[in-house]
Amino acid sequence: MSDHTQRRRVFILSPYRASEARSAEEHAAHATRLVKAALAAGFAPLAPHLFYPLFLDDLIQADRDAGIDSGIAWMLGSDQVWIWDLWGISEGMRREVGKLGSWGPLVLWASRREIPAWASIVREDLGEAVS
Repeated sequence: MSDHTQRRRVFILSPYRASEARSAEEHAAHATRLVKAALAAGFAPLAPHLFYPLFLDDLIQADRDAGIDSGIAWMLGSDQVWIWDLWGISEGMRREVGKLGSWGPLVLWASRREIPAWASIVREDLGEAVS
């Protein structure tokens, strides 16, 4: 059993709402892959867009705002923020990124290949060979 106090808290940002290219279900399934990769790498990840929709309705603006605002509160207390931006930055992600300041957590971007735990997922999404 690992020591839970050694796991760094990672806030995961990725699209949730349906886009022209992907459904909300595809975005949620992908976010689940990202969380699993972070867990396997020894982090304590949180992807609030997988949690808050369990009891908030994303189609009701007040619920959506409450979920995003609550996520931001968790994000600002995280050790790191990992941003899956290879599929673009959604409106919700833009709100979250806009709250990050220079004093906040370490911010890593998938498009810059700064997130080793996601390396194979990034390569797969970019259509590169995965070893």
